[in-house]
Amino acid sequence: MSINPSLEKELMNDLRELNQNEQDAIRVFCAMYENSCENLKNEKLESLEKSLIEQIKFYGRKKNEYSEDIRQIMEKYGQLMAQLLQMYHTWLGAIILDLQDVYNNQKIAIANAKISIGLSHEGKKLASEEKINNYEIVAQECKRQMADCKDKMNSHLNEIFYEKDKSLSTKKGNIFQKFMNIFSGKSKVNHFVIAAMNQEINDLEDKVKAECENMENWVIEQIAMLENAILQTQELFNNRLKEYGYYES
Repeated sequence: MSINPSLEKELMNDLRELNQNEQDAIRVFCAMYENSCENLKNEKLESLEKSLIEQIKFYGRKKNEYSEDIRQIMEKYGQLMAQLLQMYHTWLGAIILDLQDVYNNQKIAIANAKISIGLSHEGKKLASEEKINNYEIVAQECKRQMADCKDKMNSHLNEIFYEKDKSLSTKKGNIFQKFMNIFSGKSKVNHFVIAAMNQEINDLEDKVKAECENMENWVIEQIAMLENAILQTQELFNNRLKEYGYYES
């Protein structure tokens, strides 16, 4: 139940201009991120399935009687997780593309600094060196956001999709309860397990929708901050050139 095509396949075609070390670092991070997403999803789904089966058994019924109900519930649950994970996927992809832009511009600044030395253009060399340093600051912010994206994804998913079996307080029924379940277990499973879980999923749909809307605004703000920093770096460079008597960008 993959939420997205591989981040590596999706993004690496856009990162061909980066050197091998830069590509490798991004590839490793993407692999770690995807593994974390997949492991969390699987943990939540396994926990949900275990919870449902334990409740069904408590009411004296067999899980194969409710295999289709369990399948549908788990499918809906997985889809809701995928919706939330998609927002983090979008954020991470945008950060990586901005990081590519920073790296590529930084390489141009390095080349300009070297050329300026050969042409004895001290002002251009100093401005280019400052630009290189400023791009490095932006690159570090991109990397900080990448780590923040992974951490927030992890904590957010754990907060909303808590492990069902660990929160379950299924009672150890006494002999009389088990006896009564022979007669009323089916209706109790339908009401207290299947219907209750479907209602919880309906509530989760509203919560996930609201969280995705909040997340979308957060992503826009974070990416705007990065892109503004990239623009400001170029503006600082242009102003510095003017200070040194150059009027070209």
